[in-house]
Amino acid sequence: MNETAINPTSRRSQYAVGLLWVGLALVVGVPGARAQTQSAEDVPQIEPRYKQVFASDTVDIWFPRVSPDGRWIVYSSWERSTTNGIFIVSVDGGEPIQLTSGSWDIGPDWFPTSDRIAFHSSAVHGVMTLAIDPETGAGAGPAQRVTLGPALASPLVSPDGQWITYRNWAVEGTEMGMTLKVIPAQGGQERTIIRLTGKPQTEYWSRDSKSIYVRWRGPENPSSSVKLYRVSIEDGALEEVEEAPLGNSRPIVPYRIAGESSAAETGDPPFVIETLDGRQVARVSLPRNTKRRYGYGLRFAPDGRNVVAVVSNNVAPLRILPVAGGEGRQLGDARAKDSPIGWTPDGERVIYQTQLDGRVATMAAPVEGGASEEYTIVSDLHAGKYYDPVVVSEDGRYLAYNTPTPDSELSTLVIARASDGQTREIARSVYELRWFGIAGPGGPPVIGDEFLYRQRNGDRVELRAASFDGPSRLLRSFPADIGMRRKIGVFEDRVAWVERLGESAAVMLAESPDGEPRRLAVVAALFDDLVWSPDGRWIAASAYPKGDDMAFKIMLIAMTEDGEVASQPRFIDSQIGVGWAIRWLPDSRALTLFAQTRPEWNTDVWLVPVREGEQPVAITRDESFDFWEYQLSPDGRYIAYPGEIPRGSSLWLVDLGAAMASSGN
Repeated sequence: MNETAINPTSRRSQYAVGLLWVGLALVVGVPGARAQTQSAEDVPQIEPRYKQVFASDTVDIWFPRVSPDGRWIVYSSWERSTTNGIFIVSVDGGEPIQLTSGSWDIGPDWFPTSDRIAFHSSAVHGVMTLAIDPETGAGAGPAQRVTLGPALASPLVSPDGQWITYRNWAVEGTEMGMTLKVIPAQGGQERTIIRLTGKPQTEYWSRDSKSIYVRWRGPENPSSSVKLYRVSIEDGALEEVEEAPLGNSRPIVPYRIAGESSAAETGDPPFVIETLDGRQVARVSLPRNTKRRYGYGLRFAPDGRNVVAVVSNNVAPLRILPVAGGEGRQLGDARAKDSPIGWTPDGERVIYQTQLDGRVATMAAPVEGGASEEYTIVSDLHAGKYYDPVVVSEDGRYLAYNTPTPDSELSTLVIARASDGQTREIARSVYELRWFGIAGPGGPPVIGDEFLYRQRNGDRVELRAASFDGPSRLLRSFPADIGMRRKIGVFEDRVAWVERLGESAAVMLAESPDGEPRRLAVVAALFDDLVWSPDGRWIAASAYPKGDDMAFKIMLIAMTEDGEVASQPRFIDSQIGVGWAIRWLPDSRALTLFAQTRPEWNTDVWLVPVREGEQPVAITRDESFDFWEYQLSPDGRYIAYPGEIPRGSSLWLVDLGAAMASSGN
């Protein structure tokens, strides 16, 4: 197995959720610097022909894939309250046929013969294959299990039909990572190709079936950038793709399609077709509300001329739910996706973002009902996401976010004053501002009116805190090769972090930027959160202890008032499959976290008491809504989240015409 060995000669120039078991929180990377500096006037506009294949007012479609012979489309239906499984429909339309019925059967991929698919199955928590009659589209016999161990979606079948690649959680070291594996398509011995830190996304096989293309935050990349790498299945050699690959080493379709950043927040076209190295080939308008995530709701057909697209009609109105128990309530109407980003300090209003008159509006909604009002107007404020968030300070006076740096693939950290929308640039360099992974007391990446972020400085990564007024201050400095990936929690002048210690993890603590580090605990586990309680008496972590298939647990370390360890780490079991985004209640007696709950893998917020003997409970278990984010009120009384209301979706084929055929596909 190759441990992240990069070929230095391959570069001319020079890193859901949270963990989502299917990788839905994985972020598709921004285009490279060459693509960003390309003028829109230089990129031709394609006028495509549209065909609606199928529409439903109840089904939410994911992972559409056109068969190599162009006759069929398979897709996944996956929602909390709808019929789940793998379905197939003719490209000429008609009634879809249900092929499987597992609650987490997702991510289908075709064999080159168009008579078999591979998919991830909840029945075995691994990869299965299913024969399909190419004339009728019906399943031809029972599904066959391929993998013996666990696997993550989505599997990919090689162009020669001999191999299937898939990902699994890594168990080496202390950083949360994944292993890329291959297995013979007919079953057999699996083989690990490479282990990569973070959450790499596999997207393509090469034409010759000798390598796999992976989008990944590499060890030398800025945290806001995802780049493309080619991995040899023979020896795991990893090579960064600087130019579009040619010949048999390139994928069947050498393009991908993504929403332009300028249009992404309004839901309007155009989209951009680009080569694998980020060069823009064409711009195209797709139906409004097209799912923008490539691979999940948007994908090239194997012919390179057609694109299969999913148009979603779902909305996600703002909802609140009492933490202590009770029914959830909707605030406002159901016409868009309302994303909560914070609360006013008194806990009486939720601050959220929504679409308003073709722009992103930041609003405040009263908990007790009544009219929402615009909280602030900042011209370049975007919609908050896990890896690209908008964060509200504890006093509610400021917001922090990032914005593209001109002529660069890096980003600029900006703090805005809510009262008048005035902004101040903090850093025009590699930095990271996240909702989890960097935590102040209680959980959010804030300390009062300061925002926590990571910044690259030469061969070091600095953890810093910045306010609207005055210079930023250094909290701790780490080596650059691992500083971007460490899970960090801050309480007053104490910084806790996780670092590798052989095959285990050491939870470390230092007081002041130059304080001598000391070890709090050694645990054989991986971590995705490290959060101090508001009173500084606990450190909580989202933990995956090694062994037992890395089943999720909440880890607690009791601390004394002067920062010493009071007892050995304690692990709390639950039905959580994957969890992240820890938020402590203000009395430090319990915490909340976002999770996917086994066995159905529904999304939930859990309440976890600290006192031994008290059991965790999924406080959203009675909700019929799916959601992927939440915010805890400062008084600990409510959580706010966008409750998705399924209104169906439609499946489209978009013919891009001869323009793509003539461009070298």
